Amino acid sequence: MRCAKIIKLKFLHRHELIILLCVLALVSFIITRLPVCNDHDNGEEINPRRASRLDLNDANVDDDEDEDVDNEKLGAGNHGDGEIKIFNDARLKPQHPPTSWKWNSKKVPYVPPYEEIDCLVNDDVTITARKEGNETYIPFSFLQKYFEIDGKLMKSQDGRDDGDKRFVWHHSTARVYDQNKYTCDGTFMTFDHYHVEQRTKVKYISGVEGVPLSTQWDPKGYFYAIQIAQFGLSHYTKNLTDPAPVVITYEDAEEQDALRKWRRGTTSDAKNNIKIVYDEERASRVVEFKSSEYSVSSKGFTLPLESQSQFVVSFDAMFSSNFSIIFSVEAENVNREIKLIYTNGEDDIEKKGHVILHGLGPVSKWRHITRNLVTDYRKGITLKRKESLKKTKESITRVKSISVIGNGRIDNITLWNYNHMAHFIDAASWLLRNQDEKGGWPVDVERKLDDDMAPIPPGWYSAMAQGQAISTLTRAYRYTKEYKYLQAALQATKLYTIPSSKGGVLAKFVDTYPWYEEYPTTPGSFVLNGFMFSLIGLYDLKCTASAEEGREAARLYDEGINSLKNMLHLYDTGSGSTYDLRHFTLQKTPNLARWGYHSTHIAQLQLLASINSDPIFKSTLDRWIGYTKGIKGKRQKNKGLTHSKEIGDRVKGHNDNIDAGIKTLSPSPFDVHILDVRMSAP
Repeated sequence: MRCAKIIKLKFLHRHELIILLCVLALVSFIITRLPVCNDHDNGEEINPRRASRLDLNDANVDDDEDEDVDNEKLGAGNHGDGEIKIFNDARLKPQHPPTSWKWNSKKVPYVPPYEEIDCLVNDDVTITARKEGNETYIPFSFLQKYFEIDGKLMKSQDGRDDGDKRFVWHHSTARVYDQNKYTCDGTFMTFDHYHVEQRTKVKYISGVEGVPLSTQWDPKGYFYAIQIAQFGLSHYTKNLTDPAPVVITYEDAEEQDALRKWRRGTTSDAKNNIKIVYDEERASRVVEFKSSEYSVSSKGFTLPLESQSQFVVSFDAMFSSNFSIIFSVEAENVNREIKLIYTNGEDDIEKKGHVILHGLGPVSKWRHITRNLVTDYRKGITLKRKESLKKTKESITRVKSISVIGNGRIDNITLWNYNHMAHFIDAASWLLRNQDEKGGWPVDVERKLDDDMAPIPPGWYSAMAQGQAISTLTRAYRYTKEYKYLQAALQATKLYTIPSSKGGVLAKFVDTYPWYEEYPTTPGSFVLNGFMFSLIGLYDLKCTASAEEGREAARLYDEGINSLKNMLHLYDTGSGSTYDLRHFTLQKTPNLARWGYHSTHIAQLQLLASINSDPIFKSTLDRWIGYTKGIKGKRQKNKGLTHSKEIGDRVKGHNDNIDAGIKTLSPSPFDVHILDVRMSAP
């Protein structure tokens, strides 16, 4: 019997032991979740051993974390009011810092894991920084201006739309693009990334000439050969790099029922009519229209277009009286129809409410006209704004129709998503029409490059303009096979041989090395990017013309390349490049090239390194690309400063007309060290 009872107790233990253990575990769990009471403090006290169980508002704290946390690490402070003054334990840091902790329906203020401190910069400027442990954090907005670096918050690398999860920054704002081996009929450097018409200093694209009107040094506007050549070369390059354009012809008058597309306006005058006629000059059928009324209120004759992706229009037109060509468009964030009106008025742009007017000048003879409606619209709406066109997000979303008012003929109404070659030919044609007897394109505004240099009076010539114009004209010759373009390019070399002091572009560095000046200053400025553009133009000409015709261009190019090889190191600062050599000719602080100009220097060296095997171009190119990523030259004791002083003294002697017997400059590269003033405080 006793044996049976023992067996029964063992039997009960096996069944009930598990239940008993579960109850005990539940009771223990409940006890550990209860607060520690503090009667004398009239409040609740946080138990530091269970602080990891606090609800951190969506904070990601692992429940499996060890609860045996030291009270000093938690820094619980005054338990009576529940404040936690220090929060340094890495195991308890929330992934997303909350504004407060919730515990038993009471909020405990969150103390950030950092403290704000003052940061004194160069004993001059005090900013607010943050200290976290042994690390100090400086606001990026300050560093960005101080070091001229670039950075911004980005989406996750996998493209998920989960907010800005990554911060991406670059040592510089310079952008370096790969280039293929240069050819005289191929892409021009990295000009497919140039958007000349979007520049703030371009007032508009001329309705008469079809090229940019610059306001760079005169707010009234003037035609600047450099900007016009860049406009042409950028579109020539984009024509080679962009996919084939999408082209839709809406009217060419060859269809039998072509007139059925046109709608008559509101006027009922019998003299207003539209018909298809044969034009002997064009040897084709065209649309002829007559309208007795000349007013915006009269809709004239309208052709529906309804395009939502092609915003570049081209057409051939001839008018015998006043006229208006009206494009009705829709634009972003505008609730009513916009009208872009082109008239026979003066070459200008004007905005009146929701109407933007462009003057095309007289069109009494057949003329091919190409307009980018988006550019014309955006130039119109930013006409009186200080806002940069590049930052303007407003654009056309739909081209509804074209209307014609007046008496004239029109043909080949076509919409494109882009028409690069039309813009290129407009630029080349302007250069052809406006070249003077010296073979150049004078700049009709005064230019003052430096306070210590005499101003350049209007009518000066630029070697950069000559070079880029030659590159444009030689490509126009190759494209059209019309010799007039090549002839103009050959004429453009004349100014390379005339000293800048006598109205040309030729200067000499320490009376030895010929240099083609972008700005013919006194004393010489020796601008690097303008000189290299002038060399590229000479190279294009010697490769395009016959050996006999191109002999002078080849000589000028060879002499210029030799100068560049011997002087290129003078522009190297060890952390970037200089824009010019005024630190030698004026004995003043180096004029450091902005990162935009430094990237231009890199692009030019990429081109030259692809056509010239001299190692100085490749080694300088690699070094200058490294500067854009913060890779600086090595510091050497006194050596750099000694060489810099030597060159400076020799240039100073030349400028003071002191005959020190300086006739040659050693062709071996100098190790020039120039202080990087880019590090100075803003």
